[in-house]
Amino acid sequence: MKQSLLNQVINLLEEDLKTIRSAAAETHRASTGDESKQEGKYDTRGLEASYLAEAQADQVRQLEQSLHKLNTLTLIEEPDEVIPGTIVIVSSDKTDQDSQFFLLPAGGGTMLKYEDQDLTVITPSSPIGMVLLARSIGDILQTDQLGEIFISEIY
Repeated sequence: MKQSLLNQVINLLEEDLKTIRSAAAETHRASTGDESKQEGKYDTRGLEASYLAEAQADQVRQLEQSLHKLNTLTLIEEPDEVIPGTIVIVSSDKTDQDSQFFLLPAGGGTMLKYEDQDLTVITPSSPIGMVLLARSIGDILQTDQLGEIFISEIY
Protein backbone atom coordinates (compact mmCIF):
# COMPACT_ATOMS: atom_id res chain seq x y z
CA MET A 1 0.00 0.00 0.00
CA LYS A 2 2.74 2.50 0.92
CA GLN A 3 4.72 1.43 -2.15
CA SER A 4 1.69 2.17 -4.33
CA LEU A 5 1.37 5.65 -2.80
CA LEU A 6 5.11 6.23 -3.21
CA ASN A 7 4.84 5.17 -6.86
CA GLN A 8 2.08 7.74 -7.38
CA VAL A 9 4.36 10.50 -6.06
CA ILE A 10 7.24 9.26 -8.23
CA ASN A 11 4.99 9.22 -11.31
CA LEU A 12 3.80 12.78 -10.63
CA LEU A 13 7.38 14.02 -10.23
CA GLU A 14 8.45 12.18 -13.39
CA GLU A 15 5.68 13.97 -15.30
CA ASP A 16 6.85 17.30 -13.85
CA LEU A 17 10.42 16.45 -14.86
CA LYS A 18 9.35 15.62 -18.41
CA THR A 19 7.48 18.93 -18.70
CA ILE A 20 10.31 21.00 -17.24
CA ARG A 21 12.93 19.28 -19.43
CA SER A 22 10.86 20.11 -22.49
CA ALA A 23 10.41 23.72 -21.40
CA ALA A 24 14.11 24.03 -20.58
CA ALA A 25 15.09 22.71 -24.00
CA GLU A 26 12.71 25.15 -25.71
CA THR A 27 13.97 28.08 -23.63
CA HIS A 28 17.58 27.13 -24.39
CA ARG A 29 16.77 27.11 -28.12
CA ALA A 30 15.09 30.51 -27.74
CA SER A 31 18.05 31.97 -25.87
CA THR A 32 20.53 30.90 -28.54
CA GLY A 33 18.37 31.33 -31.65
CA ASP A 34 18.27 34.14 -34.19
CA GLU A 35 15.19 35.76 -32.64
CA SER A 36 17.09 36.44 -29.41
CA LYS A 37 19.83 38.34 -31.22
CA GLN A 38 20.28 41.77 -29.74
CA GLU A 39 18.66 44.44 -31.90
CA GLY A 40 19.85 47.40 -29.87
CA LYS A 41 21.90 48.16 -26.82
CA TYR A 42 18.82 47.96 -24.55
CA ASP A 43 17.48 44.70 -26.01
CA THR A 44 17.90 42.02 -23.33
CA ARG A 45 15.69 39.22 -24.72
CA GLY A 46 18.60 36.83 -25.20
CA LEU A 47 19.99 37.52 -21.73
CA GLU A 48 16.58 37.07 -20.10
CA ALA A 49 15.99 33.82 -21.99
CA SER A 50 19.39 32.51 -20.87
CA TYR A 51 18.56 33.30 -17.22
CA LEU A 52 15.28 31.45 -17.60
CA ALA A 53 17.01 28.48 -19.23
CA GLU A 54 19.51 28.34 -16.37
CA ALA A 55 16.73 28.40 -13.76
CA GLN A 56 14.85 25.64 -15.57
CA ALA A 57 18.01 23.53 -15.78
CA ASP A 58 18.36 23.95 -12.02
CA GLN A 59 14.76 22.78 -11.56
CA VAL A 60 15.58 19.70 -13.66
CA ARG A 61 18.56 18.90 -11.42
CA GLN A 62 16.46 19.34 -8.27
CA LEU A 63 13.71 17.07 -9.60
CA GLU A 64 16.26 14.44 -10.61
CA GLN A 65 17.70 14.52 -7.08
CA SER A 66 14.20 14.25 -5.60
CA LEU A 67 13.39 11.26 -7.78
CA HIS A 68 16.65 9.59 -6.79
CA LYS A 69 15.78 10.04 -3.10
CA LEU A 70 12.32 8.57 -3.61
CA ASN A 71 13.51 5.68 -5.77
CA THR A 72 16.11 4.65 -3.18
CA LEU A 73 13.84 5.04 -0.14
CA THR A 74 13.36 1.87 1.89
CA LEU A 75 9.83 1.61 3.27
CA ILE A 76 9.44 0.01 6.69
CA GLU A 77 6.02 -1.56 7.22
CA GLU A 78 5.62 -1.06 10.96
CA PRO A 79 8.03 1.61 12.23
CA ASP A 80 8.23 2.41 15.95
CA GLU A 81 8.57 6.12 15.27
CA VAL A 82 7.97 8.62 12.49
CA ILE A 83 10.69 8.27 9.84
CA PRO A 84 10.76 8.99 6.10
CA GLY A 85 8.34 6.58 4.45
CA THR A 86 5.89 6.69 7.37
CA ILE A 87 2.20 7.49 7.13
CA VAL A 88 1.09 9.46 10.19
CA ILE A 89 -2.48 10.08 11.33
CA VAL A 90 -2.94 12.96 13.74
CA SER A 91 -5.90 14.46 15.54
CA SER A 92 -5.93 18.23 15.92
CA ASP A 93 -7.55 20.53 18.44
CA LYS A 94 -8.23 23.01 15.60
CA THR A 95 -10.16 20.60 13.36
CA ASP A 96 -12.76 17.96 14.02
CA GLN A 97 -11.18 15.47 11.67
CA ASP A 98 -7.97 13.52 11.50
CA SER A 99 -5.16 14.56 9.13
CA GLN A 100 -3.05 12.03 7.27
CA PHE A 101 0.53 12.73 6.25
CA PHE A 102 3.03 10.70 4.24
CA LEU A 103 6.55 11.73 5.28
CA LEU A 104 8.87 11.47 2.26
CA PRO A 105 12.28 12.97 1.44
CA ALA A 106 10.78 14.78 -1.58
CA GLY A 107 7.44 15.61 -3.17
CA GLY A 108 6.14 17.78 -0.33
CA GLY A 109 2.72 19.31 -0.95
CA THR A 110 1.52 16.49 -3.17
CA MET A 111 -2.06 15.47 -2.38
CA LEU A 112 -3.03 11.80 -2.69
CA LYS A 113 -6.19 9.85 -1.96
CA TYR A 114 -5.98 6.91 0.43
CA GLU A 115 -9.10 5.06 1.56
CA ASP A 116 -11.27 7.98 0.32
CA GLN A 117 -9.38 10.47 2.48
CA ASP A 118 -6.81 13.11 1.63
CA LEU A 119 -3.20 12.21 2.30
CA THR A 120 -0.68 15.04 2.18
CA VAL A 121 2.96 14.38 1.36
CA ILE A 122 5.27 16.27 3.69
CA THR A 123 9.05 16.36 3.93
CA PRO A 124 11.27 16.28 7.03
CA SER A 125 12.23 19.91 6.36
CA SER A 126 8.62 21.13 6.35
CA PRO A 127 7.27 22.69 9.56
CA ILE A 128 4.91 19.78 10.29
CA GLY A 129 7.56 17.25 9.19
CA MET A 130 10.08 18.68 11.66
CA VAL A 131 7.56 18.38 14.48
CA LEU A 132 6.55 14.79 13.61
CA LEU A 133 9.99 13.34 12.84
CA ALA A 134 11.17 10.76 15.41
CA ARG A 135 7.87 10.94 17.35
CA SER A 136 5.71 7.97 18.35
CA ILE A 137 2.06 6.99 18.73
CA GLY A 138 0.51 8.82 21.64
CA ASP A 139 2.77 11.85 21.48
CA ILE A 140 1.06 15.21 21.90
CA LEU A 141 2.76 18.01 19.98
CA GLN A 142 2.24 21.70 19.27
CA THR A 143 2.19 22.98 15.67
CA ASP A 144 1.58 26.38 14.15
CA GLN A 145 -0.63 24.96 11.38
CA LEU A 146 -2.81 22.52 13.32
CA GLY A 147 -2.43 23.63 16.93
CA GLU A 148 -2.08 20.79 19.39
CA ILE A 149 -1.96 17.41 17.68
CA PHE A 150 -2.10 13.85 18.95
CA ILE A 151 -0.37 11.09 16.95
CA SER A 152 -2.95 8.34 16.79
CA GLU A 153 -1.36 6.03 14.19
CA ILE A 154 1.88 5.51 12.34
CA TYR A 155 2.51 2.87 9.74
